[in-house]
Amino acid sequence: MIFKSGVWIIAVASVVAGTQAQEKDKAEQKTQKVALAADLTAQAPAEWKVQEPKSQIRTHEFVLPSAEKDVAGGILFVTHFGKGGGGGLEANLQRWYGMVEQPDGSSTEKAAKKDEIKDVAGGKVVWLDMSGTYLDRPTPMSQQVTKRPNYRVFAVMIDAGKDGPYWIRAYGPESVMKAHRDGFERFLKSIAKK
Repeated sequence: MIFKSGVWIIAVASVVAGTQAQEKDKAEQKTQKVALAADLTAQAPAEWKVQEPKSQIRTHEFVLPSAEKDVAGGILFVTHFGKGGGGGLEANLQRWYGMVEQPDGSSTEKAAKKDEIKDVAGGKVVWLDMSGTYLDRPTPMSQQVTKRPNYRVFAVMIDAGKDGPYWIRAYGPESVMKAHRDGFERFLKSIAKK
């Protein structure tokens, strides 16, 4: 009888633990709908804080909150330069590699992770994931640079939608971007036609 009671307690504890884990996973995956374009939507993680875009070419801007008290949050913005605007993919890849320096002076192009997600809203997404010292500029061509060591940058071309491409850059301290990486990937994979 003691053995059967012990098995019953273990079974109940397993069910409760499993339910709690599922509820935690669901809470972590809550989303907010984002109208990326006239014909594209996406599901952004609910914890991303929408803010007013700081420039006219930015269509959306989010703060990616930090779980660490003394660490700044990350920034994510979407830009659009009109149908076919923003240059080609290869030129943008080269520009993006130049936004991050490696502490040992090695090539960011070799250190970066490049991924392609196909069949996103009838197009594709090309995504770079780069770590190192971020060369933060107030505008793309500015000579003023603030070096931000131990940062991580996600740079993306969304080649989809009738007026594409669309461009995303997200950057912040390494720990913050690591915490938001999976949510960022889910955001990219959620892009769909309206």
